[in-house]
Amino acid sequence: MTVDTGVAGLKIEGDGRRIFFLLDRDGNIYNGTHGTFIQRGLYVMNADGSGMRQIVGPAALAALFGTSANNSLSPEFTVTSQNAINQSLSVTQDGAHIVFGANKFAQNGPGAIFGVNLDGSGLHFVLGPMRYIVRVGISANALKVFYDAYPSGSTVETGVVNFDGSGQLALRHDGLGEAPGVKLTADGTLLLAYDILYNTDGSGALQLSAPLNPLTPGSPVMNSTATRFVYSFVFPGTYSQGLTQLASAEINPTSFGSAPVLVNPSVDPAYAVAGGSKPGTVSTGVSSTNHVVGVNYSILLNGLVEDLVNGDIFLKDNGDGTFTSHNVIATSTSPAGPRFLRLFAEVSDSAGLLHGTLIDLSPFAVVSQP
Repeated sequence: MTVDTGVAGLKIEGDGRRIFFLLDRDGNIYNGTHGTFIQRGLYVMNADGSGMRQIVGPAALAALFGTSANNSLSPEFTVTSQNAINQSLSVTQDGAHIVFGANKFAQNGPGAIFGVNLDGSGLHFVLGPMRYIVRVGISANALKVFYDAYPSGSTVETGVVNFDGSGQLALRHDGLGEAPGVKLTADGTLLLAYDILYNTDGSGALQLSAPLNPLTPGSPVMNSTATRFVYSFVFPGTYSQGLTQLASAEINPTSFGSAPVLVNPSVDPAYAVAGGSKPGTVSTGVSSTNHVVGVNYSILLNGLVEDLVNGDIFLKDNGDGTFTSHNVIATSTSPAGPRFLRLFAEVSDSAGLLHGTLIDLSPFAVVSQP
């Protein structure tokens, strides 16, 4: 298929039978040198190129927006952010439910997320209109829709909403830009944004990384169950050259491979004092045939790494395969309550590749006084 209009949000359903895409403006489809008019909209066709049909056209969108469709551009079938032009459409595993972003006025918003069934029925607002939409996605089972959007100002909001438009829940607000590695698990219960897994019911989160190490994932991609992640990072000491290493991370792996094993980790007492008036001691053995680069600790509140303390968070090598820090403290502003104490160990193998292991210790807490 050759067209002289913009193709956005190209997606294929789980079994590979059908392809979905958006044509952002009216144009022509060419067979050789002959062009035939084609209207902008949401389209589907078979994987072999046959059976192409329009699911939603501009008149239907205009009616929901409360306006009328003009001849060529508005409403526009894409999102405002050109950085996310291929993330303006998403389909379920079976292709039965579709979500897509569109603008009331071409290249100028306001934007909205729409939901529709494969046969074109049930077109509705999932979210919006709002200042503009950055990207959208739907879980394989149609349980949840995720969004990146700018409701107002310059802060991006990442959240989830049900396919029918109910139950909107904002999970994070930040100024990190428009490119977090946002993805839902197949069952819609977890959302990955940057290096944090969020429960889509709002019950909690889990940060995947530890501070002050090069293996920290920035924007990983994950498998459908959020147990394995893949990402790239700039190798230490090569920032001017931009050398990268491709890394994978796994939750509760069956084998550690080249990564170190943390042996008999302990913390005494099982709390940290806000402000550090009585530092605690953390210790762990590190079993590895590779060179240990470093071992450190961090404190997690509600699954997220808290602000680092002013003191040294690195554990010192005791010379016998164990590493210890006598400086387990929390910042003076840390509220009292339960925590995880996270330990991270990193090693370098003979080829110079880095491997790491982290574990979370509990019970642990922050207290206001010893």
